[in-house]
Amino acid sequence: MDVYVKSFSRVSHKTDLDTCLMFIHLVDSKLDICLCRAVHIEIHMELDRLDLKILSILLREGRISSRELSRRLGVSVGTVEARRKRLEDMGVIRRYTVDIDLEKLGYIFPVMIDVKVRGGFLREVEERLASMPNVQAVYDITGEYDITLYAWFRTRSELDSFIKEVQRIEYVDRTHTRLILNIVSEGVKEGYVESLLGSLSTS
Repeated sequence: MDVYVKSFSRVSHKTDLDTCLMFIHLVDSKLDICLCRAVHIEIHMELDRLDLKILSILLREGRISSRELSRRLGVSVGTVEARRKRLEDMGVIRRYTVDIDLEKLGYIFPVMIDVKVRGGFLREVEERLASMPNVQAVYDITGEYDITLYAWFRTRSELDSFIKEVQRIEYVDRTHTRLILNIVSEGVKEGYVESLLGSLSTS
């Protein structure tokens, strides 16, 4: 069972935040920024070593009990439960989920499909793609194409039918499909959290 962790940019001053948001808008007008989280600087959280140690363990063992966490970290069960609840409320821990091996379910064709969209209808196309079966992720990207989606299929004909369906979507100009030959690494890694722990040690 994995724990998905939401990342936050560190901004030290309100002026820095405003400059950052302005720069993002100038770089790519397609980017949709969640101002409800960004405008108020007090939303920016400071995670301490205990928070990061809890996250590091949860990334490896999502089903671990609060009692076992407290034993390993040398703090009370109440402290662990309060920290987990705070991390959930802050959106750092977004959800707890099961990591399924799709190949064992017969999905043997993972692909990345780039999509070029006409006009100003990016959001409409992205929402349509995100609702389609087989799609695991939809990314808003820079470059020649506007969208990249990550999807799995059981057969070549299933993939072929899917691509043709995408190409029939209104405002889709063209697509480019890349078959993934081998997945070397995938998923949220505890290395992100360990890096933050390391930066706390040197600060």
